[in-house]
Amino acid sequence: MASLSPDDQSPMFSGMSMSDLTCNNGWLYLWLGSSVFYFVTLYASEDWSRKRKPQEPLHDRAFELIPRMEWMVYFTDGILLAGCGHLLQMIFWTGGSAGIIAKEACVYSAIGNFFSSSLHSVTLLPSSNHADGLPIFGGDADKLMSNHTFHFGLYLRIGCALGVFPLWALLPCVLLYSVCLAATRAHYAVDVVLAWWALLLVFVTAGQGYLPEEEAYCNASHQGLMDYSNISWAKDANVTACEMECNSNTIHML
Repeated sequence: MASLSPDDQSPMFSGMSMSDLTCNNGWLYLWLGSSVFYFVTLYASEDWSRKRKPQEPLHDRAFELIPRMEWMVYFTDGILLAGCGHLLQMIFWTGGSAGIIAKEACVYSAIGNFFSSSLHSVTLLPSSNHADGLPIFGGDADKLMSNHTFHFGLYLRIGCALGVFPLWALLPCVLLYSVCLAATRAHYAVDVVLAWWALLLVFVTAGQGYLPEEEAYCNASHQGLMDYSNISWAKDANVTACEMECNSNTIHML
């Protein structure tokens, strides 16, 4: 058993790690900031769009293959509303590993908001005349990445990380949701495909999510068992099992 004390421990990574955000309120500030930035830029882009001549919708192969279904917007938006409620429950009521992976999802959600905002702020695509319904995000100017698809994939990733949703089912579920979204005409197919690549990047760089040592770090720091202001604990994708035993100011890695 190796003992690591504050005096001889070195950080896994220099700079901020995911644990620095999920164990504190960093995830909340980041998500709120990205949401404000998203809606401000969307409003500015919508205003810019109204001042320009209307354009014909772009040709889209998905629109040629998938019939338009007005009512489908209630499904695509409703499932995200339910997911948002479940996310809040995991963060503020359930806690533990579920709360950590939900906060992590909010961090990636914030990155997606910034990504999407940076796209619709510089280029306007013609509106695809999407169905009226209960839009969570979006508008005529919100193109070039589907936040609906990206956030739906992030929500399923929570289930995969916690072992309550099979990883093999994630791809067909995202594809099915994408087809439903195309039926609403809320996004062009290229917006959805771009969201697929963004989701793939999340899985490639972060895997399925939560690892046991992250919860141990959060619990220890919140209980005052360690105070390492210069230490950044980050998840290691190569770690498959890790148990931490916190005793006073010493952490024992088993």
